[in-house]
Amino acid sequence: MNWFWKFSNIGHNVYDLDISAKFRYPRFSMPKITSEDLRKSVTLANERVRKRLEVLEPQIFSNGAIQTPGSVGWFIAASAKTKIIAKNYSRLALIAEEATKTLVNKNTILGRECLQPIVSLPCYPGKYRSYTGHCNNVQNPEWGNANTPYLRTLSPDYSDGIYKPRISINGGHLPSAREVSLTIHMGSDNIHSHMTTVTTFFGEFIFHDLAHTAQAVGHKGHRIKCCDLKNGSQHPECMPIGVRSDDPILSDLRQDCMEYVRSSTAIRTGCTLGPREQINQVTSFLDGSAIYGSSQEESQSLRKFSAGELSTQEQSGTKGRDLLPVQSDNLQDCKSSGRTRCFRAGDVRVNENLGLTIIHTIFMREHNRIARNLALINTHWTDEQLFEETRRIVVAELQHITYNEFLPSVLGHQMMNKYNLQLLNTGFYNNYTINQSPSVDNAVASAVFAFIYTAIPSNMERYSQELQNLGSIKMGDSFYDPTEIYRNNKFDEYLMGMISQNAMGSDPVVTNEMINGIISNEALDLVALTIQQGRDHGLPGYTQWRRGCKIEPNVEEFSDLTTIMKSDAIKKLSKLYASVHDIDLFTGGLAEKPMKGAMVGPTFACLLGRQFYFLRTGDRFWYENDMPPSAFNKDQLDEIRKTSLARIICDNGDKTDFVQPSSMIASDIFLNAFQYCSTGTINSIDLNKWKTDSKLIHSMSKIDKNMLTEELRRARREVQSLRQSEAENMLKKNGVAAPNSPQTRLSGFVRPKRQAQIINNQSLVLELATNGIVNNLLRNGRDRELGRSLNEDIQDFVQSLPQMDLTELIDNQVISNEHKSLAKCYESVVPCDHTSPFRSISGFCNNVNNPEFGKSMRVFDRILPAVYEDGIKSQRRRGKSGKSLPSPRVISTTIHDDISSPHVRYALATMQWGQFLDHDLTFTPMYMGAGDTLLDCKSCTSRKSVHPECWPIPIPKNDPFFPSVNSTTGVKQCLHFVRSLNGQTTLGPREQMNQVTSYVDGSGVYGSDICEANSLRTFQSGKLNSTRHPKAGFKDLLPQTATHIECKAPSGLCFMAGDMRASEQPSLASIHTMFMREHNRLVEGLSKVNPHWNDEQLYHNGRRILSAIIQQISYGEFLPRIIGRDYVNRFGLTLLPNGYYNGYDSQCSSTIFNEFAAAVFRFGHSLLKPHFERLDRNYRPVDEPLTLRSAFFNSDMLYTRVSTISTSFPEEYQKLQFTADL
Repeated sequence: MNWFWKFSNIGHNVYDLDISAKFRYPRFSMPKITSEDLRKSVTLANERVRKRLEVLEPQIFSNGAIQTPGSVGWFIAASAKTKIIAKNYSRLALIAEEATKTLVNKNTILGRECLQPIVSLPCYPGKYRSYTGHCNNVQNPEWGNANTPYLRTLSPDYSDGIYKPRISINGGHLPSAREVSLTIHMGSDNIHSHMTTVTTFFGEFIFHDLAHTAQAVGHKGHRIKCCDLKNGSQHPECMPIGVRSDDPILSDLRQDCMEYVRSSTAIRTGCTLGPREQINQVTSFLDGSAIYGSSQEESQSLRKFSAGELSTQEQSGTKGRDLLPVQSDNLQDCKSSGRTRCFRAGDVRVNENLGLTIIHTIFMREHNRIARNLALINTHWTDEQLFEETRRIVVAELQHITYNEFLPSVLGHQMMNKYNLQLLNTGFYNNYTINQSPSVDNAVASAVFAFIYTAIPSNMERYSQELQNLGSIKMGDSFYDPTEIYRNNKFDEYLMGMISQNAMGSDPVVTNEMINGIISNEALDLVALTIQQGRDHGLPGYTQWRRGCKIEPNVEEFSDLTTIMKSDAIKKLSKLYASVHDIDLFTGGLAEKPMKGAMVGPTFACLLGRQFYFLRTGDRFWYENDMPPSAFNKDQLDEIRKTSLARIICDNGDKTDFVQPSSMIASDIFLNAFQYCSTGTINSIDLNKWKTDSKLIHSMSKIDKNMLTEELRRARREVQSLRQSEAENMLKKNGVAAPNSPQTRLSGFVRPKRQAQIINNQSLVLELATNGIVNNLLRNGRDRELGRSLNEDIQDFVQSLPQMDLTELIDNQVISNEHKSLAKCYESVVPCDHTSPFRSISGFCNNVNNPEFGKSMRVFDRILPAVYEDGIKSQRRRGKSGKSLPSPRVISTTIHDDISSPHVRYALATMQWGQFLDHDLTFTPMYMGAGDTLLDCKSCTSRKSVHPECWPIPIPKNDPFFPSVNSTTGVKQCLHFVRSLNGQTTLGPREQMNQVTSYVDGSGVYGSDICEANSLRTFQSGKLNSTRHPKAGFKDLLPQTATHIECKAPSGLCFMAGDMRASEQPSLASIHTMFMREHNRLVEGLSKVNPHWNDEQLYHNGRRILSAIIQQISYGEFLPRIIGRDYVNRFGLTLLPNGYYNGYDSQCSSTIFNEFAAAVFRFGHSLLKPHFERLDRNYRPVDEPLTLRSAFFNSDMLYTRVSTISTSFPEEYQKLQFTADL
């Protein structure tokens, strides 16, 4: 089985945990497994899991093997409570695990039922983070999400390579987790010299925000019991902890084992087979999920839905000092009852101990305090805006306190510097990395975070305002029993105790209350549970983690630990473990001597440092980032930097009058003396920096999810109605362009691909929804800013709409997902392979940090914001003066009238290269009707009578070519025009898309998506498809097709190339033909130089060289003639005579500007001549010139005389053969 875990963990860096390390991939040979073997094995696995769930678990349940409410096992399960979604994932994970046991890969039920990656609209750059973590990373929307597997840095160490717990390297059993707990971690309490207990409870709160491992459950979700069972009643997920007969505590309780149920299994990424993985039920981001929950449903259950506040439990006479809301369900998960019931928060573990409950309470109060103040400052804000903006601020406070106060105390300044964890004092953080997963590591969640247990005291002390010790309570007595908090003054007394009482010292010893706590006459050993969980999760031994972190000295024997641990700890470890390599990570990490100024040793410091580095660099919403629209402005960020835990305590204690400025450090009279909260010594945030004056913001704030949902649904209904109308018109031939009509010919210039049409379907919904929102909030006269015109208000309002976060609505399929058909044609695998020598076909991942930059089917960028008459979609009709703009036809005939003025120097090839290059860079598709019908929009009323996308151009009076009025009917006449497809991916003004890549990459030769590229390949010797010339001795022509409706060649065949406009006119088709031939010539030469290269290598290397040739010609010959040498030099466009170019900028988007595509580069039209001369090899004229008007989409002109074309189609054309089957 050794090969299997290697195969399934490709990408895990096995022995290098440096944050800048590159992955190394293990080499191995796969055993031969037939498809039939796989099918049978997965089918068998499915049947085994079915029997387990439908037969075995009900039998265990009927035998009474379930936990009793109030028992230790019951409350352990409460802390590891499995959410429904995790339970649902577990079934498929179990099937994968069973199939793995028989050495198979997926190809049957897993392929059908497993959750597949959703191909959807791009993630929206919303202002507020989602609750699940979805779309935090726009290229990898699932990274860091709730209910996804933990990340693994080292491959798991299971004894069978799949799921069985680790054993000793000598093949024997590891010592019982209980034995390790008693031997290594039990001892005399050691008080920390300066850390306060608030540090430990804040740390526990943070760790709960980052990780929550689900425990497996039995029949109908019942909690599994593993000890004192009848024969045959033990659940397969039981992994009870062995207890020796002379156990100092359990022997008196007649307890011969300790409850432990294995963690719930998680579906591996991609539903692949492999070793068991565990699920993280909360988001991996430091995002306040412990306050707000990790799903929209959880968040809504905690909200008051009034003034942006969270729900509370009001206490009489204590305004603003309310308690957390009471737990309304699962009442058995609480030892108290009646008026002192357990609390409810974003994390189910809120009631584990009083210290943790108090931290939860002060952050709930902080949210409501900020919301109340923001409501006073911005009276026009809605509940939704108040809630989301407050949540955003509280999360920023939480992040700042964690990195500014907590982590320096835990890691020390040396490790803070090593892992770049220091916060900035000014400015913005610029190290966000889109290719970095922030997901929490399994080892950190299962073992390292638990180091905090060593600092938790046995008793929580209470202090008065005069700092007198008023008594204490055992930690175990508050386990799922918050009764004390309900009693008068107790909240503040315990809070004062948390900042006054010192934490326990940094050593392997955990307080007796944590190891031998007694609950309902049963022992609770949190240390043993932690060690057992590490084995359950397949965590490698302690020495492997030291090796991965590159910590010296290298440990091979117990004697190598002498400089790392104290001698008594080494002595105990050597008696307990058979080998130094057997030591559990939790135990070994705690046994290390703490680093200078830190609470942990080097191994835990390494793992924590890496984790918190990735949490910062991998969080797009990190509070220091300058990434609109989610970024704070500079003034707001300066205010966030003033926050401290001391200030949070001051503002949210019941009657807290004073606190030491560094509340995680014990007070002293010199550097950390108690300060009054009412003075300015402990800084406060000035929320006035969040004040908004514009009443347009008021309009924005009124767009709640209900309005947005309704507008999107209404817009979808409008689009569906439009599609129905299109279908009816198509049947009636109403407004449908006739075959061979000028309208059909025109479509060849702007014909959309299927992918563009699918995107347009979604974009129209967003456009119509935008219009509906504007109508609701502005056009009806409401929410207008006085002194401004309606158009000004609409323009400003619409430009701000793209900030609206539609993620949740997409997840809920209010916007349906129509993009799955795009998947096979477009590269979308991330992270990008930065080692590939070849560019992708679609342009995706050209920029590895911003893979979408420059790719095909992307919305054009804009230099200036869009200007529409209605602010959304209608063409401009009036100029700045308010007067009507002239008709485009008037401008055309007046300014751009036809005057023959040949260039004195440059040949027509200059124009032709410009067109070829333009088509390589831009292609704006036109709207098409149902069934790919072409609209006929020449009627001046076609916008109403045919289709809304018709925009006919009026013919003015006295037009030199066309009559403005039909002489027979007297009806005004217009020129046909159909709008470009809408490509917007957000609410806001209409945008247009580019069908081709924005790079000079030969896409006109090779295509801009995989499907297109494959249709042009022979898949033999790296060559492109071609057509044999009808005349012997002539070189091949481009491949041909009869599917282009705009083609008017007598043969009925037009050319195919990477750009569908290749047959637009013969001169352009000639350029395309030459480059197809050049590719095939190149690969022929490459195959002689490298006879060992296969088709794929030849094709991509030929494409790479040809793309370079096109770039060389464009920058070396074309641009100097178009913009002149002065501008070539000014903009750094001069090619180097030797050496390499070093000006690549990963922050620069290569996406084409709309202004460039729609206007600037169209200057080439002025270079066109009305006819093309044909010359022989001696440059003498041959027959008559080809007129441009007759040559459009008539590719036959390339290989026959004009006179032949005008009569009939020669029989020899029927004999054209393709070099490969298209």
